[in-house]
Amino acid sequence: MSPETPALSALATAVAPPSYTTAWLLSSALGIIGADRFYTGRVWTGVFKALTLGGFGLWAYVDVFLIAFGMLRTREGAYLGGYEEHKKSVQVWTIIGMVVVPILIFIAISIASTILLPKLLDGLQGVQLPNSSGGLGGQQDILNSL
Repeated sequence: MSPETPALSALATAVAPPSYTTAWLLSSALGIIGADRFYTGRVWTGVFKALTLGGFGLWAYVDVFLIAFGMLRTREGAYLGGYEEHKKSVQVWTIIGMVVVPILIFIAISIASTILLPKLLDGLQGVQLPNSSGGLGGQQDILNSL
């Protein structure tokens, strides 16, 4: 049978496109190795994405947004299945996970460093480290080295 037969074309149209939520979950969890690209039938871009570790993370990060907002289609150009049903929840989770969480982590690290760093430096005041002459330096040597 040739590929143009009605039976095969009917079968091809009956096959459901890849799932929108599955593609988004794969992109979120395994996007750095191109799992989302393989799943949507984009094998060569999946290989390149895996070899570059998701474009050093940037490509993987962008693909999460592309899938969430319906801009990534299958290799054949078909939309991912279930987009209309699940787009609101996926988009909200994408914004929370990819924008809000990193901002909160940055704020937490900033606050922790402003609280912990002075305490750490205060704890070093009594410590004597070897100075350049080989002997033990005093508190002034430690402060000068900072």
